[in-house]
Amino acid sequence: MITLSFIFLLVLIINLSVSSSPDDSLPVYMRGMQWHKVQEHLKTDLSLSGAVIPISYAIELSVNVRGHARAVKSDFNGTVIIELDLNRAVDNIELHLMGLTIEKAELIDNVIMNEPVEISNISANTERESITIHANRTIELHEKFMLKISYRGLAIMDEYGLYENWDPKHNISADSNGPYILASNNFPTGARYWFPCFDEPDKKATFELRVSHPAGLNVYSNTEVKRTESVNEGRTLTIFEKTRPLPTYHVALSVNHLYKQVLEVKGFGSVRLVISNNSNGYAVSRALASLRWFDKERYAFDVPGFIKRNLESLQQTIFEIPKEKLDIIILEGSNAYTVQPGLITIGRLNLILFGNGRELTHDFRNMTQLLIGNRITVRKHEQIWINDMFSYFLTNESAHVPFDSVINFAPDQILRSSLHEKPLRYKLIFSTSTSQYLTSKNPVPSLKAAQIQKLLERYCPSSKNALKIYINAHVGEFASIDDLISTMANACANPEIAREFLEDYIDQPGKPLLIVKRNNNTVVITQTRYHSTYFNSQLRDNKTRYTLPILYTIDVSSISIEVPHNAIFLIEHEFDHLYFAYYQDIINPHKNITQEEKKGIFTAVRKSMLAALSIGFITYGRFQNQWMLYDLHQIAYDHALLFFKVQSLVIAPRNYTYGEDTPRDGCNISNVPTWNELANDNEWYWDFNGALMFSEKLHCTSQWHNTSTFMRFLEENFIGSNTTLRPSLMAHLPEKHFYYGQWKGLHRFFFRNAGKYSNHSRFTMLAETILKQDKAGAIQEIYPDMNNRDDYINELRDFVIHNPQKAASMSTEIEMRMEREYIKREMPLLNNVTKDQMWYDFQALGKDPSNTN
Repeated sequence: MITLSFIFLLVLIINLSVSSSPDDSLPVYMRGMQWHKVQEHLKTDLSLSGAVIPISYAIELSVNVRGHARAVKSDFNGTVIIELDLNRAVDNIELHLMGLTIEKAELIDNVIMNEPVEISNISANTERESITIHANRTIELHEKFMLKISYRGLAIMDEYGLYENWDPKHNISADSNGPYILASNNFPTGARYWFPCFDEPDKKATFELRVSHPAGLNVYSNTEVKRTESVNEGRTLTIFEKTRPLPTYHVALSVNHLYKQVLEVKGFGSVRLVISNNSNGYAVSRALASLRWFDKERYAFDVPGFIKRNLESLQQTIFEIPKEKLDIIILEGSNAYTVQPGLITIGRLNLILFGNGRELTHDFRNMTQLLIGNRITVRKHEQIWINDMFSYFLTNESAHVPFDSVINFAPDQILRSSLHEKPLRYKLIFSTSTSQYLTSKNPVPSLKAAQIQKLLERYCPSSKNALKIYINAHVGEFASIDDLISTMANACANPEIAREFLEDYIDQPGKPLLIVKRNNNTVVITQTRYHSTYFNSQLRDNKTRYTLPILYTIDVSSISIEVPHNAIFLIEHEFDHLYFAYYQDIINPHKNITQEEKKGIFTAVRKSMLAALSIGFITYGRFQNQWMLYDLHQIAYDHALLFFKVQSLVIAPRNYTYGEDTPRDGCNISNVPTWNELANDNEWYWDFNGALMFSEKLHCTSQWHNTSTFMRFLEENFIGSNTTLRPSLMAHLPEKHFYYGQWKGLHRFFFRNAGKYSNHSRFTMLAETILKQDKAGAIQEIYPDMNNRDDYINELRDFVIHNPQKAASMSTEIEMRMEREYIKREMPLLNNVTKDQMWYDFQALGKDPSNTN
């Protein structure tokens, strides 16, 4: 009775003491910017109702391509006829559309109609990125009809939807065609930018395309060309065969003048490779290629041979490759990589990263999407990690980001430790183009899923064959999380443990930090959630626990393991997206450690120490004492390199002053190019830009080294109608070396003009640049001074307050960025060490302590 009274009183006091402020439940860094208004928007379900189901699309486009047939811009007029079915009676039809102008819409009888139906009104909803067709009466369940919409749009250099791509020419005289071509990228929501559609993955339909284009250009899509017809005024009509049922993000189109060659590829038959015939195979500048030390074989390689080798490697996969036609288009000056049934587009800049036939698991995994993403689909864009897991599985990769404490630990691993990380089983309710685009750029879900499969395979080898069976059984079908879990878990000797492991990692965010402590013959392992704000007890997740098979299953707060007194105990450290291990004491006084064993121990303890330090589980003082102990036992080395990584985690940045608005040293003042010359001019591109030189020359442009012209450049490209800014180069916008005012100007421009952007895809891509987490990992590497950082945070807060709806479409990215700014401010205070003191500490390492010199 006393206990019950105490519990009731405690609950009563808590309820009465709750503040009315909605900020009280938020992390301290999210307070004071009316985040509750953003959270209200996040509750709004923006998905289509599901009452109307598309059966087929017939799309007719008339395209103009800049530089061809005297066209001064790339634009298109289109008509789409969508055959529809109903799940229930409706009086309106909602479908997606962005950046297009509706010319006309009508409902068409399709044999079965009780009485004629007409459109009474068309309304647009920018928040939902949709239009709604209102009928003059209720359309009953059994009635069959079609929706016809005529529209027009513009293709620009944003690598999204139907976009314009610039084709730089190494040898201009080799090709008299204009430099521009068209290509499409519909993932995740690009389709709505070039035809009205039901732009959700679970709404598959067939597609028939008819494209009118300037004569002399070729058109490619998912299927074979059915026929071509000559039409008036030097134009050609290309008509394609009907596709099998596809989600809208798989529809593909390209219009170009590029050279075609046929590759005979085992398993695929004849594959058409579409590529520029005037780049001479170079992927970088002529100036760079002329240097004696330059590796010409790496960057000027046999593209057809490389493509053929990768495709033929797919013969080793687990099921027969479907005999569909395949065209592969190489886009110069682009980072694009899109894989759709029948058509792949690959940016040349991707090839140089993986060239010279390195057979490159990364590139090969993209190729496996031919077999996975194009044959097995998911019902929601945010579940695409399932397909990526299958792709990793088929490539037989180790499926983890290789850990390098010197190079990659910050920000690569810290990035994956946010308190705001979403679980894999996550439904994006407030689903906009911006939120879907930013979600698609997050690599964490795919890498985590791949490692889940790999670790389960270690624990339960039979799950590998079960996954093969699952993949084969779901060709042409939707993949389901629950079915996948059941299939893999039931294949194991202990299905309950396997299911618990899978559900813990799929239904919960994040990963654990395993704390390993040895006491003679006993090793005790405990766990806590690994996340960046662990150092603050008020922001610590003490509830989440993970079932993790590491020979033993950790499904409680701690376990004890008996080990021989002369054994070394290490936990396998290849699964960075599933756990980190911190060893409180790894030294075994009873063991004479061999030189070979020291190498393995060093890799484990280096990762262990940095992981614990990065979240404040240990402070610098503890780190230094422990590292000195490892140094005494000669299992720690590379101290100088480690110094810089530790410094980036715990030392506050130096205060710089803003540079003058003058070109950086090394720029030729008498020959400064404009942005357009550097980015979209053949001679400048090949001589000074290329794939490697762009960021080194960006600061030399006339727009860049002058604040007023820089701001005008931003206004023209993000508020105005300028179409020359390629998104593959947008990541370089903050890279104004030594001219820190430009970064300040960039983030101010973005936050203050949120309501003025004329092109939604440009807004989305600039949002990615401004909020990008890998620009915010190490404390030192982002801001030139603390005032600049404070300005960024204040501008971001004002943006959220005045634009809660737009902030909702990038809510996770904002939470993570505010979290990162908080960490960069608090970690130096927590560790309380100067750079000079750290340097002295690391200088002392590796020396004989008896030597006083």
